[in-house]
Amino acid sequence: MQTSAFISYSTRDQEDAFDLQKILQEDGVNVWLDVINIRVTNQLTDELKRNIATHDVFCLLLSPSSVSSDWVLEEIRLHRELIAKDELLEQANEAFPAILEQIAALCHKPMRRIQLQRDMKSLPDDPNIILELSLKRDLYTGPMSIFIARYREGHTWPASFAFEEPEYTEFFLVDVPRIVVMFRWDEITERLSGTIADRETYHASYTMELDGREVRPGNWSLPAKLEFPSLETTDGWETKFVLIAHNTATGDNMSVGEEIDIRIELAGTAGDSEIRLYRSFTSYKQSVLLGSKLLSALNPIHREATLAMYDSTGSVMATVHSAATNQRPPLETALGDIATDWDTLAFESDGERLCAGRALFERANASFVKEAWRDAYKMSRDTTDLLYPLCKKLGLGVRERTMAFVCALRLVTIWLQQGKVGNSEMVVQVPEILAYEFAKDHPDEPDYRRFGAECAVAHAKVHAKMGRKTAALAMLGVSISIYAEMHSSLGTRARRAAWLLSLAQAVKSESWGNGDWAID
Repeated sequence: MQTSAFISYSTRDQEDAFDLQKILQEDGVNVWLDVINIRVTNQLTDELKRNIATHDVFCLLLSPSSVSSDWVLEEIRLHRELIAKDELLEQANEAFPAILEQIAALCHKPMRRIQLQRDMKSLPDDPNIILELSLKRDLYTGPMSIFIARYREGHTWPASFAFEEPEYTEFFLVDVPRIVVMFRWDEITERLSGTIADRETYHASYTMELDGREVRPGNWSLPAKLEFPSLETTDGWETKFVLIAHNTATGDNMSVGEEIDIRIELAGTAGDSEIRLYRSFTSYKQSVLLGSKLLSALNPIHREATLAMYDSTGSVMATVHSAATNQRPPLETALGDIATDWDTLAFESDGERLCAGRALFERANASFVKEAWRDAYKMSRDTTDLLYPLCKKLGLGVRERTMAFVCALRLVTIWLQQGKVGNSEMVVQVPEILAYEFAKDHPDEPDYRRFGAECAVAHAKVHAKMGRKTAALAMLGVSISIYAEMHSSLGTRARRAAWLLSLAQAVKSESWGNGDWAID
């Protein structure tokens, strides 16, 4: 078989390159030689990559000109990249047989716990877009699907989806993902419980436990167990996951490919082992590994499970967490001293200031729970000082605005807790300003209207502590009006409960008389 060679050289050494080509050809070597000096482009890089990969020998014509040539350096880089790919594939091919044996031992085990992980930043901003991750199986059992939607009070799911709407109390004034994830298998529906796995990156995980009871899903009503299918039952090319984007505003549905940057992955637990079943994106390393002949012979689900066992560092969680970890040392150093003067601390970017604000919010919460009032007050004040300007400047969403508001409102609570009523009266205007500004910027967001009601109750407590009963009742009346108006516009159970609670609070306060009058 004839040997082939790729010659990398500088155009200044073109005559030497021709001489080398002649020598090699005389020895029976097939030579690829570029004789035109042109600018490197994306298309040319692909062509170079193909030619370097298809030739047996990479021959570098070394000279003072070539070591300073961008063109030659690019060819060397591509050659080294191909060597690294070959080494990676070789290592993987040696490891894959043992991994396939591990998977074979788990194939028969059903999966009764599933976990969805997602990167919040990669989800569509449009609340009208609902994602569906569907496991297409066969006609007899029907597809299993997981639906992912952004929470919108009273409007998270269109009526056609037939899912129960979550109540606002799950999301109001608490730092939880404002994403709702539902499982459906024919008429069986379950909601996955969500937690924030990394608060700095806002990466979240959603889990669901299946009890294995006998059910009859699908058109043919054949009995089946309520569990995710084992790998053994998914060992067919017709069994695969499909990611679909539903536009509820237009009624359009679209299959989502890897070219669209949506980062979610699904894993199931078989016995004591977690097996990754699906991933909506592929890392560079995994794209190289997909060139393995062993992997190409597997169906998509088994291929994903094998890749995950071989390369656990490439998951959504690991990738996002690694990026965040690189930013943490300076922030952790700054946050280590609660006496930090945030006005003088130099942040390199708004992103770093935002990261610090989120981290400080967590510390303020911990101090408040421990009733370490001095630390809780300072960190709550600093959190508001950090986040409020960014909310306006960067147009931040409900999560960061809630953090700023909760900490501002907490200042009033802490002074009241300490019996410093005069101080609480001075700071009560801070959350009121935030509530007003947020509602003005986003009049359609109901949580910001509730901020106003919370401020009214806080102000009523301040008036009550100072003996201003009429003023306190007037502020409670503001809270009642807000909740009554919200209930009239959308009569959910939670809105009705909030309205009735505000009424009960006012009635109870009125009945206390002028003695030891206060508001609970």
